[in-house]
Formats: sequence, structure tokens, C-alpha cells
Amino acid sequence: MESLREIRSAGKIVYLTKPEPNKESLQSLENRTSSVFIDVLLSEADKKIASEIIARTAKKVGIKPSYILNHTVDALVSTGGTILPLMETVFDVLDKKASGEITLKAAEKLGMNIFDDYIKEETIEWTTKTWTETISRFVFNPQGTGIVFSEISKDRIVAHVIKCPTPGRAGKAPHLACPFSYGYARGLWKKAFPDGELLMAGTMAHGAPTCGFTFHVKAGKGHTEMREKIKKYLTKEEEMKLL
Repeated sequence: MESLREIRSAGKIVYLTKPEPNKESLQSLENRTSSVFIDVLLSEADKKIASEIIARTAKKVGIKPSYILNHTVDALVSTGGTILPLMETVFDVLDKKASGEITLKAAEKLGMNIFDDYIKEETIEWTTKTWTETISRFVFNPQGTGIVFSEISKDRIVAHVIKCPTPGRAGKAPHLACPFSYGYARGLWKKAFPDGELLMAGTMAHGAPTCGFTFHVKAGKGHTEMREKIKKYLTKEEEMKLL
């Protein structure tokens, strides 16, 4: 697999991404993240509250809010460093459950959009191996994400993120960055495996040595309940220890 490094560890073969951050790719992702987040906010939240959140965010990043909402939105999307203040304001204004749902929906939508943009070859027969190779090539490597894939079987992938693409964001606000990372990865996965599920087993921002993900080709019994617990944990709606 050209997009991955193959190494032998503890008697078995594991695969590592080759993170090479691309400045243009990262800036494009930052702008698109803000755009998708605002779209979901406007569709999910009360319009008056959503407008207040957008105006507050604009002031935080030094933009004068316009009485025409779309003008303020356009200015936010084209301004660097917007996404964290935007997410912080959402969590300040809305309750944890509502803000967590918006964050996860926006992240998942972004993951699906990125998948559609980069994965042009419709003839790909998606298997765990083709997904790992293709997504590493087009998404993980240029975004600077360091991942060790300790298992790639026909039914699942076990991955450990060892280099976060947004360490600053995760360090300042893990309850914002971590659920977004989870939703983003889930969107990338569900686009190829709509009957599958993604579970998370701890994050570096919450004290774990790595951010652990298990990508299941088919959602299994108990996965829905576990996913709900993960969502509550990541957004600090509920304190718990992950498996």
C-alpha cells in the first residue's frame, strides 16, 4: 500500500500513515469546516439564536457583524481561525446536548463531503484495505494525521491516532475538537460503508496514550448504545470511562 508504511511490530505487520501536511489543503479544510458548521447550526438551531451565535463569533475574531446574515457568514468562512471561537460560542449559548449534536452532525457532514470531493473513482470496490489506502492517500496524509493501523481485517479496522492534525484545538478545547474528529472520521467511513459503525476508545486530549478508533464494516449489537455513550463522553455531557 503506497500511501502507508509497513512495519513489523511484536511479531505482526502494522501500517502507518505518511503524514505530510499540505498548507493549502489544511486552509481549505479550515474554511470548509466553518462553512459546514454554520450550515448545520442554521438548520438545527432556532434562527434567532443561530444568528446571535454567528454575530458573537464575528466579534470574537474581529469581524464587524453585518445586518445581512449571509455577509457575516461569508466573512467568517473566509477568515482564518474561526472554527474554534465558533464552536466555543455554540457551547456557551446552547446546552451540551444540543451543541454536541450540532458538532457531530457538522463533522460527519464534512467527512462525507470530503470523501465525495477526493474519491473520484466510482469503480472502487470498498474493502477495509482499499478504504485505508485511499483515505490515507487523499485525506490523512495531506492533513498531517499520524495513524497506526494495528488491524485491517475484512470485518474491521483498528486504528490509533498518534499525531493529531489539530493539536492546538484539541489542547485548548478537547470537548470541541474530539467530538468533531470522531464525527469527521465517521463521515469518511459511513460514506463507503453505510451499514457500518465507528466506535472510539479514548482520546489523547482526555489522557489516553492515543486516540483509538474501531471501524466496523457492519454495525453490531450494542454499537448504537455505545455510540451514544461516546457522544456524551466526548462533549462532557456525561463523565465516563471508555472501553
